[in-house]
Amino acid sequence: MRSPVEKADHYVLVELSRLDAGLRDMLEAFLADRLEEGTIVDAALAQSGEQQKQIWRLREDQTEFQKKAGRDFKHDVAVPVAQVPELLRRSRADIEAGFPHVTVVPFGHVGDGNIHLNVVLPTALGAERAAEQGERIGQAIYDIVLSLGGTFSAEHGIGRAKVDMLESKRDPVELDLMRRIKAALDEGGSFNSGKVFRPSQSEPAEVRR
Repeated sequence: MRSPVEKADHYVLVELSRLDAGLRDMLEAFLADRLEEGTIVDAALAQSGEQQKQIWRLREDQTEFQKKAGRDFKHDVAVPVAQVPELLRRSRADIEAGFPHVTVVPFGHVGDGNIHLNVVLPTALGAERAAEQGERIGQAIYDIVLSLGGTFSAEHGIGRAKVDMLESKRDPVELDLMRRIKAALDEGGSFNSGKVFRPSQSEPAEVRR
């Protein structure tokens, strides 16, 4: 799909729940002012429901685009909203400098600081080497995120993939409290077994057998 706006370093997709004539006039005036002062380089307003769907495709098809582009490594992270620009700047600069053959593809929910900081490695790199570099890149990203007061897990939670990270980066007292809450709500340990905690560690220390 062809982009409705000029190429830029960053793009913002905004959807209004209603767009009456008065609100549209305000939006157009706001965008015109930002264009004149150079804050933005281009803007496009959907003129129909079909155009709205086409613009949303640019966001919703990101995952599919990345799969076609190469080996995709996903990092669902979050930082305080005010730190989002610094996260984007540092992650791109550090990762592209250390791994010049990769493409950093950040997208997500700027309003709550949740960014999907994904990285695409060339398919030609090979699965084993890509996995090794993907792990190193992931650690670099998480170090940046934590240094900005953020979290290594956001919209998609801990699951099984980040169990080791949770254990290494959270205080033991905090982890024990989390296990107590889990045990109180799931006495039989049947809810999402193996996710968030290892099966043998889902109970607080003094009741673990």
